[in-house]
Amino acid sequence: MCNRHVKFGLKIRSHFGKKCQKKISGGFLTHLVYMVSGCVVGCVAVQSDISELERTRESMARELVSVCIQNEDLTGKLSYHEVLQQKYSVSRTL
Repeated sequence: MCNRHVKFGLKIRSHFGKKCQKKISGGFLTHLVYMVSGCVVGCVAVQSDISELERTRESMARELVSVCIQNEDLTGKLSYHEVLQQKYSVSRTL
């Protein structure tokens, strides 16, 4: 009967006796400490995941900037190539 009261976190009445009350209170506190430590471990894991995602986001942002710069360079070269191609086509027809 005492274990059932611990599960639900109910305060033990004096008719269960002082010894049972201490045992249940200790078990309940141990259970609470266990639950809180589990939450702390979970929070640390989530913080670690967030940090990893932030590093990934920063890396992807740098890569995007690099790709945009390369795209601009290639677009400029393509424009110059088209100009040269038009000059070559005009000089060949003459």
